[in-house]
Amino acid sequence: MSKRMLLVFCLLSLALFSACDGGGCGPEPDADGDGIVDGKDNCPRIANPDQLESENLCDAIFCSADGIGDPCDNCPLAYNPDQADSDRDGRGDACDDPSASCLSNAECKAADLYCAKALGACDTAGLCQAKPQACYDLWQPVCGCDGRTYGNDCNAAAAGVAVDYEGECCPADACGPALGMPNYLCEDGVTVAGPTGKCRRNAEGACRWEIVQCP
Repeated sequence: MSKRMLLVFCLLSLALFSACDGGGCGPEPDADGDGIVDGKDNCPRIANPDQLESENLCDAIFCSADGIGDPCDNCPLAYNPDQADSDRDGRGDACDDPSASCLSNAECKAADLYCAKALGACDTAGLCQAKPQACYDLWQPVCGCDGRTYGNDCNAAAAGVAVDYEGECCPADACGPALGMPNYLCEDGVTVAGPTGKCRRNAEGACRWEIVQCP
């Protein structure tokens, strides 16, 4: 074998060894089994096929997602890629400021702040965040917690409104007659299961009555 051919052989062997990490080529690992390989998963240790990042709201022209999915994020509503947690209580420093917590815009101390909440969490606590000053020109409609349709999540945030669900708001009569199902308290003593009386879009984009299941 000539020196040139030997050199080519060595380089090819090295490239193959590196690509396969020395242990044979195979499918990329997916530790949490959510169908997204670890190298592309924003929360590789907990299954989250939707890859939801609640802080993915737009500030000016850019979005503030920190690359960490909600199940793994110690402060999902705030941009905190360092995941700092000085007191090691499991709640990130970005969420530890009690003055930042809110239930409504009225509790935020400045006109340029609004009460940002996780997707669909209209009735729960949120964090006071700055309203975007400008938004991208892209039609990706969302339904705000105020029941109005906005062109995208940034437009909703700029108006000071948290997002209830993705897609245009369902018309009042879209879900048909109200469900006659009863509500009941789950075994956890907290969750109330059954119909909520809200007509919302499901994952497939169809308007359906919302029904809470027991955890």
